[in-house]
Amino acid sequence: MNDTGYITIAALTDRGRKRLQNEDSILTDADTGIVILADGLGGHNAGEVASALAVNVVHEQILQGLQDTDGNQKNEITGVSGISRILERAVIHANSAIHAKAQMEIGYQGMGTTIVVCAFHNDLVATAHVGDSRLYRKRGENFTQLTEDHFTWPYLDRALGIEEVVLVDVMEETIRPGDMYLLCSDGLTDMVGDEDIGATLAAYDSDPERAALELVQTANENGGKDNISVILVKIGE
Repeated sequence: MNDTGYITIAALTDRGRKRLQNEDSILTDADTGIVILADGLGGHNAGEVASALAVNVVHEQILQGLQDTDGNQKNEITGVSGISRILERAVIHANSAIHAKAQMEIGYQGMGTTIVVCAFHNDLVATAHVGDSRLYRKRGENFTQLTEDHFTWPYLDRALGIEEVVLVDVMEETIRPGDMYLLCSDGLTDMVGDEDIGATLAAYDSDPERAALELVQTANENGGKDNISVILVKIGE
């Protein structure tokens, strides 16, 4: 668990009980308030390669974008819409990188990944996402899904790396002291209902690390059919 200024970050990823390997990838950067989660597509080749490439490329591109914007990665960003555009461009860049790698190497053909990324700065959070990995917010007694799944059973409608061009959903909102944001792969949401997820966050509101552990354990107790990844960001004063 990492503390940076007004936010506390806890993150956990687990193979689950059925999969032979973990194709999820997570990245947290407490210094810049960046958190990223990607779920390599099951049934495709090298999903773990796609998800790892996604989080690393997106992180690098965001940092570069912040440097190019104002020369300071951490303290001097003033245009939130500018941050949102940086996130969008970073995800598009990752899509191109994954697609190009898949075309060049036979073993990687067809690989892809979902992604959800947040950048927290001052009193705002910017978010970009593709696929069915989700972002939730707990605010007081309310627990709300903020992202919309790009999914029509039984197929994803959008994912990184599958096509040359990808449409990225971008949003931003004002954060409040006491808010808790949850990024997660469908290995959690397929095994644990929203009501139970919200109840867990409420029970461990002051301990994000314990909340993350409880969520993963519950998903495994309910079957653990997929890899399970969670990132929790708690907003302080």
